Amino acid sequence: MAVTITDVARLAGVSHTTVSWVIHDDPRITDKTKEKVMKAIAELDYHPNYTARSLVKGKSNNIALVAPFFSSTFEMDVLKGIEDGMDETGYQFSVSMYSTRGEDSKVLNQILRGRRADSVILLTIKPEKTIIDQFSSNGIPLILIEEEAEGSHVVRTNNIEGAYRAVSALIEKGRKRIAIAVETENPGLSQIDRKKGYIKALEEKGIVFDEDLVIPINRFRFEEGQEVFPEILRKKADAVFCAAGDMIAMGMLLEARKTGIPIPQEMAVVGFDDSQMCELVYPSLSTVRQPLNQMGRKAWELAVSLKKDSPLEKIIFEPQFIERDST
Repeated sequence: MAVTITDVARLAGVSHTTVSWVIHDDPRITDKTKEKVMKAIAELDYHPNYTARSLVKGKSNNIALVAPFFSSTFEMDVLKGIEDGMDETGYQFSVSMYSTRGEDSKVLNQILRGRRADSVILLTIKPEKTIIDQFSSNGIPLILIEEEAEGSHVVRTNNIEGAYRAVSALIEKGRKRIAIAVETENPGLSQIDRKKGYIKALEEKGIVFDEDLVIPINRFRFEEGQEVFPEILRKKADAVFCAAGDMIAMGMLLEARKTGIPIPQEMAVVGFDDSQMCELVYPSLSTVRQPLNQMGRKAWELAVSLKKDSPLEKIIFEPQFIERDST
């Protein structure tokens, strides 16, 4: 039986993605990890023959993931689901990341020109229509996670409903000045929808939406949660819904402890994603659970099964509000 990338990953004690990065000489891999993977490749006598398979089948046998530079548990949880979906089909998996807004178009054009993927998974990216049309005309399906665009397949969460459930729970506990920490500059679909769900919950309970309680988020980093917390205090909010994710909420929890603000007595805090850290921080973080592993796995399943003329798929997962000590 032929040796696969799965066998190499198992022997080296790393992920499929790491093996792929080593094979493609990715500069992010440390020398120690590279040595471990190369040793496993040599021991198993693994020889990936991508070019031959591409010529015979007219396929690259590669699925590409394009994403902003991984900076939170959100991306890693989705990636774990993609890795879990990998099997013995012979497909390889490559990751292209970027850190500058607009660079996604450059990465996608490189993939298209080099015919380096049979399908492309895009994480929180909405490509330009001209790029979508180019991929479509070349028979390469695009699968968008947490975004939507005409001509693309979609895997996402019902973000409006998730935000609605979280804010409704806060209102039921008597909170009336509920701030929202959300991306405001060129927001993605998930941020737009979560703000819609927030406003919907307020209006249904007779609370007037106050633009002053919208807290702009740009970097989605832990430190940004700490930085904006004093502003939330100045606005006299009694709760904050972190539409921008759990990392922002956790930053706020830490800043609250530093400044002596009791959570949830003086302010309730709710995140979004339900990362593993939610149960480990103090107080434990109430949040909206979206099944990130399942979303990644479903995107992978679509990527390996879609054909050129496959009908467009839209998979929407339902979220769940998880109450813990922060509310």
